[in-house]
Amino acid sequence: MNLREKVMQERHIPLKFIDRLGKLSWPEVLFGMREGWLSPQSAIDIAVRKLESGSRNPDELKLAGLLKEEITAVHEIVTKLTDAEVDTSSGRSKVTWLRLLMAWLYENRSAIADPFRVIEELYADFEYLAEIRHLVRYNESTRGFENNELAQKQMEDDWAEYVRNISLEQR
Repeated sequence: MNLREKVMQERHIPLKFIDRLGKLSWPEVLFGMREGWLSPQSAIDIAVRKLESGSRNPDELKLAGLLKEEITAVHEIVTKLTDAEVDTSSGRSKVTWLRLLMAWLYENRSAIADPFRVIEELYADFEYLAEIRHLVRYNESTRGFENNELAQKQMEDDWAEYVRNISLEQR
């Protein structure tokens, strides 16, 4: 089972998991929703939290107040909130979601037959971002290891280190 299948099976990456790593901007929320990694309900929950933290943004208030039968309006309101933000670059959102997915994959690696194959898929899906190049097996030869077990162990250690250093606040 690959990461997309696992996320889709569980529906979305839980907001509790994301919150452990930091807070998402509205462009990142929109990116996650478009890719199917973040639920519309999570977007509503983010708006509620922002209001509880003192925000007075009328669009966040509108989003937070949506009823279940109005869930289809979430995308439109999040798009409006995204458009109002200064930095709406998709590059930043892409890196944020790569990090979230790498952390989610790491936490759930025991449930996935070949998590390093999933990393290779993410590497391609995210247009070969250098940030995870060192965790891609077919790039392993650049390490100079002769022993595959040693290389595998080193990659696992590198992945653990990568995940430990993830913070959405350091973007």
